[in-house]
Amino acid sequence: ERWAWSPLDVRVWREEARAGRSLEETTGSSAPTAVPTLAPAVIQPTHAPIGIEYVRQSRLEQVVALLINFGSMTFVMYLLRLLLKMAHMQIERIPEYRLKHEAFQSPEDGQNWTWDLVLVTTIKAEDDVKPSEAMRKNSMLRLVELLRKANLETEQFKSQDWKHVIIKVRATAKRLKEQAEKVSMRLRLDEKQVKSRLSEGQPDGSIPGEWLIYPRKDGWIYRGQEMTTAIKDTENQCPYAFYEYMYGEYVGSDDFQSLYQRYALTASIFRSVDRIKLILSILKWPVSDSGVGLALEKLIRQKALAFAYPLHDISELRQVQRKWLVYWAWPWNQPFTRIKDYFGEKIAMYFLFLGHYTAAVMVAAAIGTVFYFITVIQADPNSPSIPFFCVFMALWATLFVEFWKRKQSRFAMMWGMWGSERTAEERPEFTEQSEQTTSPITGDPERYFPPSERARRGIVSTTIIALCGLAVLTVVVIIFFIKANLTARTNFLGTRKSFAAASPTDQPVRNWGIRRQWELVNFATTVPSVVVSLINAIQIFAFEPLFSQLAEILTDYECHRTDTEYEDSLTAKVFVFQFINSFTSYLYIAFFKEYQSQNRALQVSRGYYACIDSCMDELQTQLGSIFISKVIIANVKDIFLPYSKWSVKRLAEMRRKELDEQAEAEARAAEEAAAAEQQPGAA
Repeated sequence: ERWAWSPLDVRVWREEARAGRSLEETTGSSAPTAVPTLAPAVIQPTHAPIGIEYVRQSRLEQVVALLINFGSMTFVMYLLRLLLKMAHMQIERIPEYRLKHEAFQSPEDGQNWTWDLVLVTTIKAEDDVKPSEAMRKNSMLRLVELLRKANLETEQFKSQDWKHVIIKVRATAKRLKEQAEKVSMRLRLDEKQVKSRLSEGQPDGSIPGEWLIYPRKDGWIYRGQEMTTAIKDTENQCPYAFYEYMYGEYVGSDDFQSLYQRYALTASIFRSVDRIKLILSILKWPVSDSGVGLALEKLIRQKALAFAYPLHDISELRQVQRKWLVYWAWPWNQPFTRIKDYFGEKIAMYFLFLGHYTAAVMVAAAIGTVFYFITVIQADPNSPSIPFFCVFMALWATLFVEFWKRKQSRFAMMWGMWGSERTAEERPEFTEQSEQTTSPITGDPERYFPPSERARRGIVSTTIIALCGLAVLTVVVIIFFIKANLTARTNFLGTRKSFAAASPTDQPVRNWGIRRQWELVNFATTVPSVVVSLINAIQIFAFEPLFSQLAEILTDYECHRTDTEYEDSLTAKVFVFQFINSFTSYLYIAFFKEYQSQNRALQVSRGYYACIDSCMDELQTQLGSIFISKVIIANVKDIFLPYSKWSVKRLAEMRRKELDEQAEAEARAAEEAAAAEQQPGAA
């Protein structure tokens, strides 16, 4: 074979010769004794170059990896305990709300609730800059006027720091029913009423003896014949009765009011989440049709509103808390129905998926642990058991998706989510950018956005996504070029040895490591792998918020008609961004790195590009480093830092309360002393 020798390799060879050391001393292999000389063309060594012998992962490294994994799990479990503690204490501190106007709270009229929504505006100081056009147009007084014109009740007060005005909003049962009929809101039907009405049927008042809805029971007479029309499941095909989990659009007629299910806590056909949905719908509804005509997200971006958020109903919240905020529970035992009734179907479906995913991962983790210990015992990352685990994971992924489809369909039916997209409202942002026209099919007025403009915006969005993906790929490749260079140049603890070695690139590789008698960890390979993995983790964390914000900007630019279309497009963009950002390094190691090591044209700088000992080892190091880093950093950011801030704030409040009580006690003591001094004089 012909090997290309660089001047640097020859100089290193000569340094070793002058030091009186041979490659036999450093590598234990035979080596050429003559120093190669440079030639204009390709230089051949006297013997075949010696390959670098990398040691396999030591027992100490395996033990350290296990300790890091279990330590990370313990740390996360501890943070979860802190989160539960904070959540319980925050909920317990919420006082029971008492209405000032008891006339509003009337269980007899189906109106047993308090305030549902809050809008917060900012009080501008005298030295503040001139307010924008949006802020002047949507002042606090104008907002309150619009809310009251839409028949919504309001109450305003200033915040404790006197920087904001808080506007509380609620609606009467009558106003909610009016809006529910406008948006064709689907409500759950009362099972007893459905069963009774279907069993009795509905006669046709205009034609005696005829039926608009014939009875679904046996033994009734029609035109002299006994009918058997009862609904029966003789083969046990369905686990639910025909009258269960029925939903229908709201109709304001008095004949239908008893058909809708009533909820005990609100004494109404509306849950708290239904009231919030309807109030938000009123806020977005056109002013010409008794709405408010506000786009809350846009007003917040324009700083015309500081915040907008729904309020908790403490009685319902505590019922969810008792069943859900527990330290230990199986993922399939979460109170999904309570979550759905309080937080809404989307949130409940999200946690239903998490429960399904966690339960499925438990199976994969158990099997994966068995295969992991097999590879540890065999001390071979390319164990013959690995292909069997790959087959298992392929089957697991397929079954996971198929069982989730089944569960999702079942709960969508139980929660009345089928067909909900047909009644979706148009987004205010779409209304602003579209034009009013007439439907060529129905003749009804509708909003129109040109398809050519929509396509142009889609192309622009797709191009930006592709450029961002290319940028991430470039960053990842640069990171691995750095790793290749570090692997060939690591000199940890100053214990250096150097030798020329063969590489799959037809280029000798220069490497420094640590002597075997010192070797507890293969620093020449492990240190660069861990360092570069941490750099990759930092890159992932740095790009995630940037990509999420960019995805929102692009989705807003595309101008989608409904919230469902908007959320689907946003989800697709975030998924693409996160996939490229998180998994590019894994795909590079698994499928591209070995190919790059065998092609000199793909190597922009001198270094060791081949997988060290095994691509499986390197992939394991990369995956473990990034996964543990993400878990720890995410939990610290989402749990530990908020808990620390909350603890400091709580201690400050307790200290302030103690000082207030102490001041009150001293004031009372002073008053009592003054009164005692005055008593003898008065006598």
